[in-house]
Amino acid sequence: MPIKRPKYQQIKEELQNQILSDHYHVGDKFFTEAELIERFQVSSITIIRAL
Repeated sequence: MPIKRPKYQQIKEELQNQILSDHYHVGDKFFTEAELIERFQVSSITIIRAL
């Protein structure tokens, strides 16, 4: 049975992949905490851990 990664780690990896894939450029705006909470449907604690 595969080990399930914590939600915050999954979010962290997804955001890292977006940044590293040149999806964002120097000076681009990033998501606010509220936007990330809504996007991933998680608590603020989970987003804070991910960031």
